[in-house]
Amino acid sequence: MLGNNLVDVEKCLSSIRSRIDNPKSLDKNKGNVSMIRDFLGYYLGKHGDHIYTAKLQLLRSIYSVAGSLRKAHDVESFKKEFSDMESLFRKYAECGSVYIFRHPDKNADKTIKRLLSVFGREQAKAAAMDIRDEIMISPKPVKVFIWTSEIARTQLMGRLVKWMTMPSKTGKNVIFSDIKAHDALLFGNVSKEAYALGEEYINKFGDEKIAMDYALLDWFNMRKASFPEKFPGGKARFSQLVNEGKYNDPADISRKMSRFIDESRRIVDQNDTHYKIVVGVGHSHNIDTWLYPLIGVEEVISPAEFAKVEMGKLYYKGGWKPLMR
Repeated sequence: MLGNNLVDVEKCLSSIRSRIDNPKSLDKNKGNVSMIRDFLGYYLGKHGDHIYTAKLQLLRSIYSVAGSLRKAHDVESFKKEFSDMESLFRKYAECGSVYIFRHPDKNADKTIKRLLSVFGREQAKAAAMDIRDEIMISPKPVKVFIWTSEIARTQLMGRLVKWMTMPSKTGKNVIFSDIKAHDALLFGNVSKEAYALGEEYINKFGDEKIAMDYALLDWFNMRKASFPEKFPGGKARFSQLVNEGKYNDPADISRKMSRFIDESRRIVDQNDTHYKIVVGVGHSHNIDTWLYPLIGVEEVISPAEFAKVEMGKLYYKGGWKPLMR
């Protein structure tokens, strides 16, 4: 709908505020309100399914108030409803968002020196635009914190998110943290036994994605009695590999991911001068290990797909759930 015509809600509100008492500026102020309302309509239409209910309702209320504001006939009535709209925006911006992305589709052709496939680059751009839109809808300045793994394709996505949302691209007042690798998101070591388990299932099911889904679920459940029968070398071999640092332990990954989410929530739940967004870019085994005990997963997270935490609730695959352990 808007193409490259982004609307900086913060600047529009500031412009209205600076001339709100001037009757000669009423039409210009209503024009700014129309810009905000049009952008809100676009934002709600594109992102409404992954905005938590409480914040979604606030944005819908703002959209409704903006509709009335455009019809204001005098300064006093405009001022009253504008005050209502600002109050709703302040409430909306009390709490930010945490996004956990799987890295985009990687390049499978080793003869081409590209980290991402053509499709993967488009996925990364689409993800960056989602973050950009949330930045632009904020009624106050924004701080963005980006964390990745040690693997280059996650770092590339982090850099692309920053590049597409930086002030020189959007005109928005945004502060970025340095892009760093986070312990919870690291790819780590994967042993030959892990690949052997996947190969076993590929031979059994004949479909690589189904095979890896089953292998991952067995990995999650490794503490159960059935796991040693499926892990080459049994549970003793698995424990040895974990102790040697040659195999990722899902229990340890789950703890690290939970701590990362808790840390991120403390950042975005701070209600001060800035709206805050945390972006984590990791791998399927990190994210799915965290999600599995929360909601149960029947298939691995897809490239560039995300889970989102907002106001203590978890969004994944089109639905919201309480964030509980």
